[in-house]
Amino acid sequence: MKPVILAIDDDEPMLWLISKILKDFEVVIKPDGFEAMLWLSKGNHPDLILLDREMPNLGGDRFLRALRGSGLFRDIPVMVLSSWLDRQYEKDLEHLNVRKFIEKPFDPIYLLKQVEDSIYTKSLNSA
Repeated sequence: MKPVILAIDDDEPMLWLISKILKDFEVVIKPDGFEAMLWLSKGNHPDLILLDREMPNLGGDRFLRALRGSGLFRDIPVMVLSSWLDRQYEKDLEHLNVRKFIEKPFDPIYLLKQVEDSIYTKSLNSA
């Protein structure tokens, strides 16, 4: 069974690019945090979440806080992808256990390596 990656971004071309880069994974795409929460509430549990910072409805920050506040999803690894990152933002979210902050635009090979490393690390920790 392929690892499941939940990609949350309101930018359709970005979601298309992510799905192509991660073609060896099962990539579930959602346009915002609200749609992602609905998907999770149906019993789905991805191996990794790729999360955009700025989105309508339920943005990345609020989604992440809700995710970490829940008992069911607090251990899912999260990587934040954004064209607007700074050290203060990263520091503000340290307590929410973000695995990696990746600035857009990113190198596709770098993203793939980070995802593979995260999935591999999670598999080792679960064993």
